[in-house]
Amino acid sequence: MTEQPPPKELTDPEQVRLLAHPLRQRIAQILRNGPVSSTSLARELGESTGSTSYHLRRLAKYGFVEEVPELAKGRERWWRVVPGDRRLPPYSRQSPRMREAVGQMLRTEYADEMELLERFQRARDGLGPWGDALLFSYSTVTLAPEQVRPFFEEYIALIYRYRVPDGEPRPPGTRTLHARFRAFPEVTEAEAEATTERTQPPSTPANAGDDTEATQPAGTAADARDRTEGPQPTTAATDATDAGDNAEETRPPGPTANAAHGAKETRPPDATANAGDNAERTHPPGAVTDAPDGADGAKEAPDGIQ
Repeated sequence: MTEQPPPKELTDPEQVRLLAHPLRQRIAQILRNGPVSSTSLARELGESTGSTSYHLRRLAKYGFVEEVPELAKGRERWWRVVPGDRRLPPYSRQSPRMREAVGQMLRTEYADEMELLERFQRARDGLGPWGDALLFSYSTVTLAPEQVRPFFEEYIALIYRYRVPDGEPRPPGTRTLHARFRAFPEVTEAEAEATTERTQPPSTPANAGDDTEATQPAGTAADARDRTEGPQPTTAATDATDAGDNAEETRPPGPTANAAHGAKETRPPDATANAGDNAERTHPPGAVTDAPDGADGAKEAPDGIQ
């Protein structure tokens, strides 16, 4: 059983974007098994030490991992996950940038989860009793807004009751199970259509396009696209203090980013969901969940971003 830490809300969209990077998600999974160095991590992931060093330092910058001084050998640095019950602010309090970052992280996490499930299905026939460990449940509950948070917190408490603390050895004969909790309010089609109509911008007159085309100055959307598309090389110096990091590495390009950064990073830490998308996941270092707000649910990933 793992002691549940107090929830901590993520308020910086950069923290969420950091978790939307596939390689960082894989790093987070490995960190749950104990401390790593950039060299040992590179060996396990099949990446360069420069790449793993860069991602570890990024995770450390936002508090998801920390150095382990007692394991340092010469210039080689070791890192461990920082436990935490990290949660997203309710949807109603998320800025446009935060909502964009959360949406990207969710898409990345769902894709990763489907990949893990498909891998399990391929190996299932050879897993013995673990082949029966695919658990599934679907139900509905009727709640008032003030009951949503207690309902969710009981689930999170259940997860912590069975969790092995990150970094501790797994008992013999055990395996990690990926668990996701998702709950959201039921709405009618009429409610959905009414909301869409209220939020859609007014339609443009039929002849507006002709006027706009004639007067559109150079350097607008099409021109901007020409200026920004194409190779945008960026390099990241490797960690000079990490063993094996003696040369500059080309920083791996990440997927397109949010409007604030022009380029989006792709994913690790202990999955995150949208408010109203109450889903739990044992995610990268540090747990990330959506804190319920009224009828909004929350997604949890206990320490280690589950």
